[in-house]
Amino acid sequence: GMDEVAETVLAHHERYDGSGYPEGLSRTDIPLAARIIAVADLYDALTRLASEEERLEPEAAVNEMKKTMGMLLDPLVVIVLEEVERELDEIT
Repeated sequence: GMDEVAETVLAHHERYDGSGYPEGLSRTDIPLAARIIAVADLYDALTRLASEEERLEPEAAVNEMKKTMGMLLDPLVVIVLEEVERELDEIT
């Protein structure tokens, strides 16, 4: 179990287009969990960790992330985040 966790943590800096590090993995060669963590990490940075002046509302953060689909982020994972965000917005 820990080997898979270590592989996921190591790979979450890979980029969907293969320009990331440490191994330059691309697309589905990047473990799914690492692709999910990359999306969650950026979303958290844009909506919570940025300075108050630069912090984005959830919808704006997803729109910014959509600009990186296919390059930095897995498009399918970003779309799922957008759908989940939309459903959460409807609930609250």
